[in-house]
Amino acid sequence: MSTDLMEMVKGAVSRSVMEKLGGMMGTASPEKTSSVLEAAAGTILGGLIKKAGSPGGAEEVFRSAQKTEGGVLDRLGDLMGGGAKTDEYQKSGNGILEMIFGGRMEGIANTISKATGVDAAKIKSLLAMVAPMILAVIGKYVKNRGMNAVGLESLLGDQQQHLGKYLPAGLGSQLGLGNLAAAPAAVPRSMPAATAPAGSASKILVPLIVIGLLVAAAVWWIANRPSTGLGPNPNIRTPELTEDPDAAPDEDAAVSDDAGINVAGIVEKLQGLANNLDDVDLAKATGLVRQIGELRSTLDPSKISALPEPQKAMLFGAIDTFRERFEAGIQKIPNATIRGMLENAVGPMFEKISALRN
Repeated sequence: MSTDLMEMVKGAVSRSVMEKLGGMMGTASPEKTSSVLEAAAGTILGGLIKKAGSPGGAEEVFRSAQKTEGGVLDRLGDLMGGGAKTDEYQKSGNGILEMIFGGRMEGIANTISKATGVDAAKIKSLLAMVAPMILAVIGKYVKNRGMNAVGLESLLGDQQQHLGKYLPAGLGSQLGLGNLAAAPAAVPRSMPAATAPAGSASKILVPLIVIGLLVAAAVWWIANRPSTGLGPNPNIRTPELTEDPDAAPDEDAAVSDDAGINVAGIVEKLQGLANNLDDVDLAKATGLVRQIGELRSTLDPSKISALPEPQKAMLFGAIDTFRERFEAGIQKIPNATIRGMLENAVGPMFEKISALRN
């Protein structure tokens, strides 16, 4: 499953920030605000895709993402509360829009305005508010994964397949991306892997990538192979992976027969996972991946949607705390294969929770 940056952007917008954006645009409902926000964010991401596909564009986007302050996502409510901070924040957003769109902003804002019914001047203000947010999401993602400009170019190119559901009709062509509904393939890149002037670097990287994939496949087979009568591998699931090594294993501990979902049980499991991100070797990572998969299977969307708001808030808060601890802990793991295993395991869980919040 490819990374969907739009889902990350939407997940970064809290309810209070959404309300502030709605007040700024004068939209009548949260649904309308969300729809206009998606159109604006999709437009900026589409512009970044096109920019990254131009000569030298990926490097420029990469530098801009690096320069965007990492704390932006944690201070969105404050930055959008009005006053000097908001003015400075919007000024930085206008600079990003100039880098992406140049002199095309007026026409792009008018297209979004006609599609959403929101005044073009307010659309331009919204775009300026959203642009730093998107670059902050991208900057955080590439930093956590140690990407360079070439990796970012590939990441952005893969986003085109997700944009069709967000952009107003005709805007894809206006951005130079063509008909997104009819042609969801990734945007052509200025430096394809087969022809990039990386020379010897490519010759080194390709075998390493192949070896990494083979190792990951072997680990997956070990974790998912059927029983052979020889018993489980004692190195895969050890007592150190649970908070209480004396407790009997309970595969359904996070699910309640009556209430549907035991939020407290899920929170406890998340805390246990977060506490086991130190000194992760291959065997321990395999056990963590299995536990994450078991936990993810208990996150039934229909049951979570039916939870009372306080329990939802507790669950989402625990997920957010785990995400922060995971992103901090994953950087301490030197083995790229192990990092990839864990990231691939938690990614679908984060995406599932992000979808439930919208």
